[in-house]
Amino acid sequence: MTPELRDRLIDELGIDILFTDRSKTGIRVCWGRYLEISRVINHARSIHEAGNWPVDLPSFSEVLIIEVFISKSAWYNYKSQFSLIKKYYPDMIQWLNQDMTTEDEDQDTWGEYRSKYTLEDLKEFLDLGGRLKKTRTQSRARSSDEDNHSPTKGKGRAHKKKKYNN
Repeated sequence: MTPELRDRLIDELGIDILFTDRSKTGIRVCWGRYLEISRVINHARSIHEAGNWPVDLPSFSEVLIIEVFISKSAWYNYKSQFSLIKKYYPDMIQWLNQDMTTEDEDQDTWGEYRSKYTLEDLKEFLDLGGRLKKTRTQSRARSSDEDNHSPTKGKGRAHKKKKYNN
């Protein structure tokens, strides 16, 4: 797609250019991009179906619109992941729609806090049924915390104390 055609489609279809910057890859930008692409495809389709598609533009197609924003293969990933999120994870939709969240909100939504979330994290979240794998650091911290609160270890300590007190 030429820069001129891209700019013309942006103007003609009222595309929010924030989402056309391919260098922005944060999960919330990707979510916004997905929503904007979906909106623009529907808008362009309605123009086309009404017979008002500009004759000086290539014929309407979803791919024409998608490529203003991202590659066709990237769209496939967006669509497959975000459509599942929309269908099964309303809490994640609420999280994605917020500008900022706390670590506790991140933990509650993702199952683990990470300083940054990516599309790869979203894929992992979906693959694991709505949670992320624990990172090594958090797994070790959790293991030592569990060791300190384990019922068997606690009983063992209490039992030893009883022996020493007798």
